[in-house]
Amino acid sequence: SVLKDEDVSVRLAAVQSLGNLSDPRAVDALVQALKTDTDAGVREAAAEALGEIKDKRAVPGLIAALGSEKVSAVRAKIASALGEIKDKRAVEALGAAVRDQDADVRREAVSALGELESAAAVPMLIPALKDADIETRKEAASALGEIQSKDAVEALIPVTKDANVEVRKQAVEAL
Repeated sequence: SVLKDEDVSVRLAAVQSLGNLSDPRAVDALVQALKTDTDAGVREAAAEALGEIKDKRAVPGLIAALGSEKVSAVRAKIASALGEIKDKRAVEALGAAVRDQDADVRREAVSALGELESAAAVPMLIPALKDADIETRKEAASALGEIQSKDAVEALIPVTKDANVEVRKQAVEAL
């Protein structure tokens, strides 16, 4: 199969084509590529394709890959894909990714938790309101606004005094 071709560019093109087709029959092959391909670019493209297809069968594989993937750009794309699929089984894994050492991964995880609109995500998002990364703080305020829980409101009030004007604005909008 072209997904096992020795040439990285062939595997990458195959994964991207499968994503563009948005065919649910490609899910198993894409999950396999995400788990086993030696090239980070191919794994990242596989995660992106799974997000485009939006098939819930991909969720267990994406969750497993989020926990084991070494490359931060791939972890960020996995978190994004989980947000696009909108399956609440991903809440715990995304909550763990909110504490990732990489700001892009944290931001994508926070954004994905907002997409899931699950009250279970609120305690995972509240610490992100104090993240060192401004974009992550903005995204956390936005995500909590999407979830609309009482606990979220209480956590957002102090953020209206954040050092960054964009974060303050997002907190006010979220309330």
